[in-house]
Amino acid sequence: TEPAAEEPTKEEMPAATQPATATEAPAAAPTEAPAAEAGAAMLDTAALANAGSMLEQHNSYHAVITMNFEGTADDGTPVNTVMNMDMVNVINPPASRFAINLSGVGEEVDSQVIEVTTIGDTVYTSMTGLGCFSGSAADMGGFTDSFDSMISPEQDLVSDLEKARYVGEETHNGFVSDCYAFDQNDMPAGFEDAETLDGLVCLSKEYGFISHITLNATGVSDQFSGGAATTKGNMTLTYEITELDEVAELTIPADCQIDAADSQWPILEDATNVSTFQGITIYSTMTPFADVVSFYQDEMAAAGYQPSGDPAILGETSAILDFTSDAGSVSVTITSIDDSGSLQVLISPSE
Repeated sequence: TEPAAEEPTKEEMPAATQPATATEAPAAAPTEAPAAEAGAAMLDTAALANAGSMLEQHNSYHAVITMNFEGTADDGTPVNTVMNMDMVNVINPPASRFAINLSGVGEEVDSQVIEVTTIGDTVYTSMTGLGCFSGSAADMGGFTDSFDSMISPEQDLVSDLEKARYVGEETHNGFVSDCYAFDQNDMPAGFEDAETLDGLVCLSKEYGFISHITLNATGVSDQFSGGAATTKGNMTLTYEITELDEVAELTIPADCQIDAADSQWPILEDATNVSTFQGITIYSTMTPFADVVSFYQDEMAAAGYQPSGDPAILGETSAILDFTSDAGSVSVTITSIDDSGSLQVLISPSE
């Protein structure tokens, strides 16, 4: 009799391309990844490098990163830094949202949420208690390809893995995945200075993208040291995809939906991209330059402000108008944005 044909091994069938069968029962996610066995299948590095493009085939995704650094500063002070990152990306219509919340890194930013939302060609940036400012992606350093603005886990968290070994199948947020363990003998790029490290990377069996990453490392940090020069401690990091093709579109953040009629300062009727940040108001207008200057000379006088010296006319499309009253001083700066005739108006008060 002829010997039975051998079943393909994990090495022959890359984890990122194995089809999930309807008869497979999802495995319960263990609290810790089992140790890799000798002779276990290796992670297909090509599949890992291609994981980002597999995610791009979907119209939207929602990813979450949680990082905790706990240790002791050089002076003996205990440090506990927590960072939460929430990322949503939509391909059509193009939009993305990136929010970060930090604690334990200093009083000025503790528990402050910084949110950057890109919708089309406009970027909206809001900060807790400080307001919002917006502008074109080109002016604010935005990204034309929204995927470029997100963290790419295959590049930023687990790149250059070559020895990760298959440790089993797990289900994370409904995505049945093949998981691979690695340690300090196979350091991802960017973690070479860690004293010890172990981790787990899981690729969706059905879709091929990275569904889950866990990293545990010990070492010295000067980035999450709570104001100290350096801190030695332990870091844990988790990345996961929580939703796929669930978000249809993103909307302008509430802090950035500013009605010109509610502004404390006079604003032209055709104002666009109105933003307020730490008391400063800024917007764009297509009103002719001379009319903008006249508008503020008249409207600020009506509001009880007197000119503080002669207006500084810096050219055909630039001027600085200073006003004063018992309530304080206000500076109105008018500048040209581009050759389209659009002007930018910045209103900056001071006590």
